[in-house]
Amino acid sequence: MARAAGVESEMELAFAGLHLLCAPFLDHLPALPDTQADALRIAFGLRGGGAPIGSWSAWQC
Repeated sequence: MARAAGVESEMELAFAGLHLLCAPFLDHLPALPDTQADALRIAFGLRGGGAPIGSWSAWQC
């Protein structure tokens, strides 16, 4: 189980909640499908790129 608690001052930071929730699991990126792993790498600044068109489709399994 993973939990995260945000604060109002982080509301303007892109992906702040995602960072809090997912950062402890970044070492598991190789186990994810390429599309999801790439989306997280971009969100965490581990690689360059922008949001893909239809970015929510990256999370459909």
